[in-house]
Amino acid sequence: MSNNLTLNLAQLQNKIKRDPTGFRDEYESQVHRFKTSLELQQLHPENDHTTLSETMIFLASTSHCYKEAMKNYGNELAQLIETSGHSFASKLRQDIVKSLMLLRGKKMIEDKVLFELFFKLFRMKDKKIRETVHKFIVNDVKRINLKSKNHVVNKTLQNFMYTMLQDQDVTASFKSLQVTEDLYKKNVWNDEKTVNVIAAACFHGHQKIQSRALNFFLGNDQKSDEHDSDDDEDPEERRQREKNELKIPTARDIMVRFQTGQKGAKNKRKKKKMMKRIAKKSNKGQKRDVINFTAIDMLRDPQSFAEKLFKQLESSNGDFALKLLHIRVIARVIGVHKLVIYNFYPYLQRFLNPNQRDVTLVLQAAAHATHDLVPPEVCEEMVRCIANQFITERNSGEVMAVGLNTVREVASRNPLAIGDDLLQDLTQYKKHIDRGVKAGAKGLITLYRQEAPMLLAKKDRGKPTEHQRQIVPYSYGQSKAMDFIPGAETLPLRGPEEEEEMAEEERPKDFVDGEWRDVEHDIEDNIEKEEIEKRTETEAKLEEKVGREELLKMKQEKAKSVLTSRILSDAEFQKIKIEQATQKAVDIHRKVTASSQLSATNSSNLVELKNIEQVASRRAHSKEDRLATVLAGREGREKYGRGHRQKLNPYASTTNKDKRKQKPFQMVMHKVAKKQTGRSYADKKKALQESLKKQLKSYKH
Repeated sequence: MSNNLTLNLAQLQNKIKRDPTGFRDEYESQVHRFKTSLELQQLHPENDHTTLSETMIFLASTSHCYKEAMKNYGNELAQLIETSGHSFASKLRQDIVKSLMLLRGKKMIEDKVLFELFFKLFRMKDKKIRETVHKFIVNDVKRINLKSKNHVVNKTLQNFMYTMLQDQDVTASFKSLQVTEDLYKKNVWNDEKTVNVIAAACFHGHQKIQSRALNFFLGNDQKSDEHDSDDDEDPEERRQREKNELKIPTARDIMVRFQTGQKGAKNKRKKKKMMKRIAKKSNKGQKRDVINFTAIDMLRDPQSFAEKLFKQLESSNGDFALKLLHIRVIARVIGVHKLVIYNFYPYLQRFLNPNQRDVTLVLQAAAHATHDLVPPEVCEEMVRCIANQFITERNSGEVMAVGLNTVREVASRNPLAIGDDLLQDLTQYKKHIDRGVKAGAKGLITLYRQEAPMLLAKKDRGKPTEHQRQIVPYSYGQSKAMDFIPGAETLPLRGPEEEEEMAEEERPKDFVDGEWRDVEHDIEDNIEKEEIEKRTETEAKLEEKVGREELLKMKQEKAKSVLTSRILSDAEFQKIKIEQATQKAVDIHRKVTASSQLSATNSSNLVELKNIEQVASRRAHSKEDRLATVLAGREGREKYGRGHRQKLNPYASTTNKDKRKQKPFQMVMHKVAKKQTGRSYADKKKALQESLKKQLKSYKH
């Protein structure tokens, strides 16, 4: 009975968990069996390891029942796979790793020892082991930091991770970097230290690790998987889970279900109960918003990082794909932190060519690297390079449109980057035949109507608004800090006793669902065309009397006095918004404002690639339009081609030549072959003579 129980490890495991003391002898016999099998396996690694694997997993599963006797079991397995793991079979190595994972779940091995061992296993030439270890590290670290951040374990692992990234084994360094990125994307290690550890990997000696680290800083750090805990999920279980999710009804399904049928109180209660259940599940599924900064924002010394990266780029002999990654990351760092690296812009001009591969990404980097602290002469040189290479008549319309869109993105970040001569030359393309070029030129005009209308030609400035009259061009390095709210000058300078008498304005109401409710309307609805025309005339007269600069100064002083005299009410803030909308109004009938016409991304630091590649989907005269015009002109006209002989009688027979053309080829094939022989007259004469000689020989004299 005892021997049978010893051989059946699953049954013995169940018995030991119920009564550890009663089956201690059997357990010790299995320990002795494990040591014996291990010694034999080390002497003959090529032998079968089934017994060793089963015993090893059994001891790991029941080690928590004999904690004192098995306290060193985990360290022994760790030392075993670290010293002799390369000589074992792949299946045996996987069983050892599985046993260590079981011991980790039963807290029979320390976290630090296990994690350091698993990171060292990345050096092993076994892909399955590396994948298994990678998934375990990510999920286990996530579990440790689930309720609260375990700073002790995190700090230890991050320090060890930094040493692993500098490891000579490329595979180990790459997998360590991959673990760090996965933990960052899962919001487990989203701190400054993790980002700077990955930043150090950008200067690794191997190009594969450089490429992985550089891709991390190109916007992928904000994207996280929806089912980030399903990495180690079985495919069958995942399909079953997705199938069950499809069965869950939505609120719309329930509304449609109860829309027909009986309208009794029972069905109403049932519908209300199901709607509450769905609302509860949806609220439960909503996670708390976490403020997640981008990785570039958390760099400790961005200036040194960008300079070292640019130095590495200049001395790099790698392929263009790696150089492009360097260019894009350097440009993003320069744009986010507003750095100044003068040598980067001339280097960027080498790749500003329409024939360059991935030139739109280079143009995007040029826009990213532009900000208001870059000297205008540096930006203007780059813009002129773009204009000379892209915005010329020798290029196609798509190339010219891409160049104009890039110039607009650069100018939106630094309006001083374009001189007035170049700007007026580029705006002449507003009447180009290509729609993309026309749209790019008009976008540039719209931008400078808001930023610096005085640089445009007078015919391109459009109908001047009150807001445009107040625009003062900024010089290089001048700050744009505001100490007043534009539009506050329209409010009267009231005293405290007069302010209490001011009644609150009522908001318009609409009749909704049988009762009156307050509804917010657009501010432009309160603006009238006569008011705009009257204000424009008044502003023009005052400007002629006191001068433009003096008028602006008077408005600013009054706005400051209003803001510093008292606390504004909601009604007064509403008046300020109406005033600001009135100043920017262009056409009151279409409700078009200058700010709505502006499509540049001034508020965002990120330049989307679609804003540069935004060309017209259809040309003014596309191939389909030209073909339709041609076909329309052929209607009612004789068919082109060589005219055939017209028969006087349409029912008359055709010639033998025409009939031969209509015959199947098999019927005339022998005639064609005879015609293609091409014998000359001499050959025919010689053949005739030979034929006559044969006939003479056959005669009998």
